[in-house]
Amino acid sequence: KKMEEAGQRMESAQASGDTAAAGKAAADVMGAMMGGNGVPFTSQELKSWLPEKLGGMVRESFEVQSGATMGIVGSTAHATYAGDDQQIRLTITDIGGLGGLMGIAAWANMTVDKESNGQVEKVYKQGQRTIREEYRKDGSQAEYTVVLGNGLIVELQAEQSNIDKVKQAMSGVDLGKMEGAQRPPKS
Repeated sequence: KKMEEAGQRMESAQASGDTAAAGKAAADVMGAMMGGNGVPFTSQELKSWLPEKLGGMVRESFEVQSGATMGIVGSTAHATYAGDDQQIRLTITDIGGLGGLMGIAAWANMTVDKESNGQVEKVYKQGQRTIREEYRKDGSQAEYTVVLGNGLIVELQAEQSNIDKVKQAMSGVDLGKMEGAQRPPKS
């Protein structure tokens, strides 16, 4: 029903030539389709989840931002960690609980086990979480992404590192704390 109402608002906004209203209505349609369950955590909350150290490396830099694109409000936090010729990038993304389906729609609700030309991709469920591993067998690149049950997306990327080191580094991120956090109320 929400999707039908949002669809009607989108059609009338398009007919009137109001592009801003049409964009918001399109976002409402997407939200209704994907079952978004709240507003995103603030960028400052995401920043508080960036550890000072990760996998024995020290945080070199961070950047947090929040805002809206096409009517979809979101927040992101990025941090780079470095030490001993290693560097790893942590990204936490939240788009109000839509994370399980937005941006990674191609794999968020499926399982994958694929290998080709030394590149491996695995997607699997671990309780309420969806895990994605993508790496090169030669240890030149590794990504490890966790979509938490509440829609937060936590991703580690590393060059010149194998997947085991990246997974070990992820253990330094307090995923349980993120999952247990209460979303801000809808205004």
